[in-house]
Amino acid sequence: MRFTGAHEIGHYMLHPGEVFHRDRPISEVGSSARPQIEQDADYFAACSLASEKLIKEEFELRFSYMPLPLTDAVAYHLRGEKGQELMRANTGSLEFAAAVAGAHSFGGRRFTSLADRFGLSIKAMVIRLQELGLVGG
Repeated sequence: MRFTGAHEIGHYMLHPGEVFHRDRPISEVGSSARPQIEQDADYFAACSLASEKLIKEEFELRFSYMPLPLTDAVAYHLRGEKGQELMRANTGSLEFAAAVAGAHSFGGRRFTSLADRFGLSIKAMVIRLQELGLVGG
């Protein structure tokens, strides 16, 4: 709900006079392309709710270095014995970024996940981490 609210504020700020509103996708069925004004409003919402500076500060507190590469040790610290599942994920998969976004511990330290800290869904936090180049593959 926070993201949707920030998204709508983004429309108001970025697209003055725009009165068209639709709750359903405008794109063709089966098409994943979204209109640029929707992408702009998404980016505004992400930046408003999770600024680059704050994300990087919180990321470094949890993981100590940026960007976080996917290695055997990192996978183990994120998922324990199931860390090898991250290592076997398909190229281009979002599994590693999602594990980082939702992690509640790393290297034996417990903390609030980044998604929870910023009040974003795992998916929204994954996108933000990728935009900022904080997770490697």
